[in-house]
Amino acid sequence: QHLKTSGTMRKVFGKFVQVTKPLTANACGQDCILLQRMAQLHTNSHNSVQLHSIKGVVNLNASSKIGIPSSHPTGHLPQQSFREIVYSLRLQDNSPLFLSILPRPGGAIIDCIIPNTAAAETRLVQINQHLPGYLKFYLKELGYNHDGVVDLLNRACDLDLTASIAQLKWDTKHKVVILPSESELEYDLDNVESELWMQTISKHIQPLTSL
Repeated sequence: QHLKTSGTMRKVFGKFVQVTKPLTANACGQDCILLQRMAQLHTNSHNSVQLHSIKGVVNLNASSKIGIPSSHPTGHLPQQSFREIVYSLRLQDNSPLFLSILPRPGGAIIDCIIPNTAAAETRLVQINQHLPGYLKFYLKELGYNHDGVVDLLNRACDLDLTASIAQLKWDTKHKVVILPSESELEYDLDNVESELWMQTISKHIQPLTSL
């Protein structure tokens, strides 16, 4: 209300934003969330960050004894929350992937703020293919204890997703989860390419030939 009456609305939120009425203490949660998201989107454009979401989280505060055993010679692993593990994820240049995590009320979707870079956006897409599967394989590569990772994922993530981890494969080179449907497609392509008739055709096709 102060911004509106003082005439600084455009300066703070941009010239295309209008507030029809101020939010009061009795405003519904949906209105508060909408204002928060609009303000965040405006902030994003000025701070080189993006607002996205993570799917499949049911308890961001779930915790378990999880860590890299070699870093704890005594064998006493720290109690860490799922939130802390997500914040620890890094990009290739060792910068943090998640700058902020904002849980939506009553759902399995977490709003998140990431750097406005192609690398960060690509990594988030990879994670959202299958969040618990990605974390299980990724943390295993880093040396985290298997039992702690599994326990934390079961506590924090959608159980339908965690139950399907056994069907996934991991691309070590590109650090991505391979879903069952993608595995079948790759298998089918390998079979076609191995067929004698395909090999015969390939011998007579010149690279970069226009058809």
